[in-house]
Amino acid sequence: MERVAIRLHIHVVAALMSSVILGCVSQNALEENTLLPETKQHHSSELLAKETQPREEPTSFHFVHGQRFRKTTSYQCSVNGGEFFSHPNIRPDDMVDCLLPAYIRKLGGHLTYLAPREILGSVYDYLYRAGVERPHYGLYSYVLVPFPSARAEHFFEDLFKTTSYVELNRISLEHINIIYLPVRETKIPALLPIISDGSAPPANLFVAEHYDYALATKILTQICVAAPENIKEVCSTDLSRGPYLFTFPHPASELTTIPPPFLFVDLSNAHERAFGEFLAAYREQVKRTDHTDLEKIDGLRLGILNVILNAADWIDPIRAALAGTIHMSTPESAD
Repeated sequence: MERVAIRLHIHVVAALMSSVILGCVSQNALEENTLLPETKQHHSSELLAKETQPREEPTSFHFVHGQRFRKTTSYQCSVNGGEFFSHPNIRPDDMVDCLLPAYIRKLGGHLTYLAPREILGSVYDYLYRAGVERPHYGLYSYVLVPFPSARAEHFFEDLFKTTSYVELNRISLEHINIIYLPVRETKIPALLPIISDGSAPPANLFVAEHYDYALATKILTQICVAAPENIKEVCSTDLSRGPYLFTFPHPASELTTIPPPFLFVDLSNAHERAFGEFLAAYREQVKRTDHTDLEKIDGLRLGILNVILNAADWIDPIRAALAGTIHMSTPESAD
């Protein structure tokens, strides 16, 4: 079978470390149970960070639907006695992951027991305003699509094949590379009933109605403001195809310019069949939370390289593709 040839770009902004240039430039419906008397409304940015320390070496993500861990507004979470963690300066209508209060189940007339707490986290979530990223994640990735297209719909279909929630019984948020999707803030009331338990919206509806192309373009512009030479080539195009994947060690939507280290992956010429493989690399856990920002970014870069090396059906010839795909630069070379 004849191979389908594509040209794929992965742009890496790196930093000097020990004089060696490294190549890596997450509806509110209370169950009818008796609430514990001591349950109080609570908003804590440390909530999940305190309760989700890994018990052993992380294995693999367990994707689930939330029952008592729901996406809702901060107001609805608070009035129902729930707990949530969020960005600073939370607004009443901002979206949160709400942990509903513990409750007691009754068996017969005498025996009662406390239902287990449901501790979950998001592997992809919704960026409805710059600066609303939640704290404590290991890496922050952004799916940037400048215009609606069939390619964008295919990409989101692959992303939405699993629920957004994973169990945090054996891992912490620091092991997750969260993928943020820009969405229109005015569409949050219509989106919440669909995604409250971690379910995904239909990809065609998401592309047509919910995705925020203006916010995605703003983030692309921030990346290109002071782009190093190896990314200027992409920035000089009309950026009309995509999708583009941007990864940073910290929340980045409010930054004016993006300092290294960061990873920028241009999938403009990637075959649509390859989207799922790249997303699998992004879903891999951040294995070591004690690594530096550069080491975490480089770990993701190596995972994506592995996708390319094993994608003989999508990249031809491999050696030529790699020679024109991986670009490394230091902060000095970006000046």
